[in-house]
Amino acid sequence: MKLRKSIYGMKQAGRIWNQMFHDVVTGWGFEQSKKDPCIYHRHNATGMVIFGVHVDDIYSIMDPPKENARFKAKLHSRWDISDLGDIKFTLGIGIERNRKSCSIYLDQGAFIDRLITRFNLSEAHPTDTPMTQGLQIWHLDKMIPPDPMLLEWIQQTPYRELVGGLNYVAVAT
Repeated sequence: MKLRKSIYGMKQAGRIWNQMFHDVVTGWGFEQSKKDPCIYHRHNATGMVIFGVHVDDIYSIMDPPKENARFKAKLHSRWDISDLGDIKFTLGIGIERNRKSCSIYLDQGAFIDRLITRFNLSEAHPTDTPMTQGLQIWHLDKMIPPDPMLLEWIQQTPYRELVGGLNYVAVAT
């Protein structure tokens, strides 16, 4: 038997959706960015459209603004879409736009608060050097069984996840 359509929830469904989406928008004249495959752009006589895709969310920038209506109509002709208006929050980043001053403010406060809660750091205090002075760090000797208290601490401390979250905070905005 041959499956003719991907089924939501299957392992390859996301890849198939992305490939189909890519084929459709490139058919409309959009080019995929060479630097970031989630960004597409099109410049033509009616204006410019740049949009980014994250899973099934699309964030777009247009010039002139009437291109926005054209772009949404094109998307709506192919898929059922919801227009949620101006972007306020995505990928852990709060977005606030001030049209008067022509500025955009990015904020990761909510993401940082979630990290603090997730890793039980609400009682932590700021310090210049968050490590004990003179601490000697070494690799565990695999021939010697580690101290059970140390093993328990290692298992309860999702160090890689915390460092990954902090790295995201550092580079995302």
